[in-house]
Amino acid sequence: MLPENLSALLRNEHAPAIALRPSDVEELRDVALGNVHPEYRVKALALVDSPDLLLTALRDDSADLTVRAAGATLLSKSAAPSAESALLEALQRESSPPVRHKIIGGLARVGGVESLDALVSVEDASFAQSVIAYRHGLSGYEFPVISESELMPADGPPFGASGSVPLDARRLAGDVYGLGLPESAAVVNCGGRTLAISVIPIQPAVPALVGLIALRAESDGSFHTAMLVFCWPESKDTLNISVQRITGTTAYFGQGDLDGGFRLDAVRGPGARATTITGPLDRLQIQLGETQQKQFLS
Repeated sequence: MLPENLSALLRNEHAPAIALRPSDVEELRDVALGNVHPEYRVKALALVDSPDLLLTALRDDSADLTVRAAGATLLSKSAAPSAESALLEALQRESSPPVRHKIIGGLARVGGVESLDALVSVEDASFAQSVIAYRHGLSGYEFPVISESELMPADGPPFGASGSVPLDARRLAGDVYGLGLPESAAVVNCGGRTLAISVIPIQPAVPALVGLIALRAESDGSFHTAMLVFCWPESKDTLNISVQRITGTTAYFGQGDLDGGFRLDAVRGPGARATTITGPLDRLQIQLGETQQKQFLS
């Protein structure tokens, strides 16, 4: 039987921080290995800071699919040097579509050129390939240019820019897709949700992953990445800018003038609302006008 404090930690989705004794840590590792209480294994993997245990879970063919899927996702967020090679190895032998989906998503977070090559013949991996290519400044994997007929500009004034507040990137739980984020981000409240928008300096000459948009969970205040911001050259003086949901669909699209500002409009799709966002291109950080907040990132 698990100690009461450890049992409470594993049973409750949002349990408060609990001081663990060395014996508790060892017991938690046993759960993460699947030796005892397999019903709590996924939760234990998330609590134990151990790439080795995550790798074991990823390779455990006898485990439930949710265990291998969690191993793939958590390993890609762990910053372990071996994460990419382990995920590539798992991709070769894993046959379950849900687990393969998580492996491909993990490679999008940490993959390099080797992953890009390995994903060429993999079904449903085009978004991961693009994320990797943009992160490494490689052409040939650009997102589609959205036609004007597919855009939903706002009827009223556009959102303005800019402004920023401190954001601890560590609260993104490793979900930064290889971005070296600045210490501040634009944080906005819209429709009852809180979002943090963080962007690194733009490289206008090559395709680049330049930022992310994170959503704060109401339960515990943690942030998780919901969208990624990409730029690539359109002409000598302009850039295309695409905001992609991490599912791979386009949320906003527009252009930026290298000598001026940028404009993004919402892209038609389920749940989309007419939205226009403008601001200076050198920052791409957003602070919303009070009257426009409910339209943003719905």
